[in-house]
Amino acid sequence: MRRLWRPLFSIKTAAVLMLLLVILLLLHVALPQERFVGPQGIEAVAAESAVKGFLLVDLGFRNMPTSPVFITVLVLFFVNLGAVLTHRATTILERIRPRTLSANQLDRRAKRDDALRLPRPEGWRGNEAASVLRRLGYKVSQPGDHGLFAEKNRTGLLGFLVFHLSFFPICAGGLMLYYTRSDALVMLTEGQAYDAANARVLRKAPIGGAPDLAFEVVSVDAELDDGEPVQLTVALDFIEDGRRVRRTSRVNHPASSGHTDLLVDRVGVAPVLRLLDAQGATVDIVTLRAPLSSGDVNLLPLAGGELEVELDAVPLDESFPGRQDLVRTPVSLHVYSFDQPLFSGKLRPGEIATVGSYAIKLEEIRYWTRLHVVAERGGWLLIAGFVLAVVGLVWRLLLVRREIGVVWYDDEVVLFGTTEFYRGRFRDDLEALGALLVEQPSTNEEVDA
Repeated sequence: MRRLWRPLFSIKTAAVLMLLLVILLLLHVALPQERFVGPQGIEAVAAESAVKGFLLVDLGFRNMPTSPVFITVLVLFFVNLGAVLTHRATTILERIRPRTLSANQLDRRAKRDDALRLPRPEGWRGNEAASVLRRLGYKVSQPGDHGLFAEKNRTGLLGFLVFHLSFFPICAGGLMLYYTRSDALVMLTEGQAYDAANARVLRKAPIGGAPDLAFEVVSVDAELDDGEPVQLTVALDFIEDGRRVRRTSRVNHPASSGHTDLLVDRVGVAPVLRLLDAQGATVDIVTLRAPLSSGDVNLLPLAGGELEVELDAVPLDESFPGRQDLVRTPVSLHVYSFDQPLFSGKLRPGEIATVGSYAIKLEEIRYWTRLHVVAERGGWLLIAGFVLAVVGLVWRLLLVRREIGVVWYDDEVVLFGTTEFYRGRFRDDLEALGALLVEQPSTNEEVDA
């Protein structure tokens, strides 16, 4: 039975599983993924060769995070990691316990050939060595009347456990992010409230639905330098617990509400148009977003579809109007009736154009903005995991355990010791420590037993 369980605790098993994970992650980058190219794109690539078809279709690598092969290898890796940590935890906890050597053990160890032997200065006593070792961070004990045992950084092995335990919150955070993340795009003008039905869904969370949000775009401010946007700010009013809460979203600094972030990435102008009939009565009031490039077409029906309005592009360049310019900025628009042009020209806020039996008045110009609405959970687990990983690495690699023994006789002082890492250089460190110990002046400090 032990032979069956032994591979579960094997480092070789962990190495093989890590190699398989690396290969699968490389394939994740090399192979097209369905969420980027769509089902038709996957079918086209799979038809190119039998190997690609086998990888993408049969093994499910077209969506690597949900591939049965990837999930199986990942589960086996964490089972192996948990088994190894459980198996080694007892040994590690035993090894970090404080220990000391008896007087006989110190004497036997001092007689070995690798011990460092130094002449004992006249009047030198062991409490001088104890004082120096304590100042260097060692915990010192005196098993007998002519020897010391000191140890430093005995908890260094705990860094091994902390580092490897960090894999579990990292994995849990990644899974939570994958299964709870939703991403949608919404375009809103100043004064317009958010409606999830009008958002373009980029990614739907496998678990849970769209975020429950209620907010309104209050104002948009764009700062340009030589035609290039250098700052974009959107003030948002969230409705939370029946009250309005003002938050600001800037580029790379999203506004947050619960587990949802709102990140702004575009801005444009949005004229407000009023359609009047022959008697001057209002037929329609609409807000039409002007496109940023001439390749975008945005037709808006008026009067039940009898009319259509199209705006020329207002690009983000040196001509883009600032807030103070909106009251006098002209807007180029085109009005059609069943594909027949009725009007083509420019209007400024307050001006009216006659279109057949109707009139169109440009009431005002507002800004529109595009927001990414991203909802996800588990980010704090990722941060906690990475913090644990860094702490574990620093703990393990910098807090190197050392043990020092000092034995003195009538004419000599003997030093010996061990260290976990850098053993080739430890002899130099031991010689430097020995020179420091025997050169210390006498003190009256007592050595703790």
